Amino acid sequence: RAIWRDGEKPAAADTQKRLEHFHKPYHAALAAEIKRVQDIHGLAILYDCHSIRSHIPFLFQGKLPDFNIGTNQGTSCAPEVAA
Repeated sequence: RAIWRDGEKPAAADTQKRLEHFHKPYHAALAAEIKRVQDIHGLAILYDCHSIRSHIPFLFQGKLPDFNIGTNQGTSCAPEVAA
């Protein structure tokens, strides 16, 4: 399903500009910081945090935990870290 309103989808050149000016530099800086920490400590743990309401009845029953370590079925987080 389209996420842009009619006539508001950015042009390919705009998307490329955003990738070059924001996305790539951010991820390069993040990778450099992870490497820096790994070089010092031998490992690094990145917590990629997002905010979401803890109670959203139309999406799910109950309440989300205050801190949730997602593992993507064990592919994105070492079991030792998740434990």
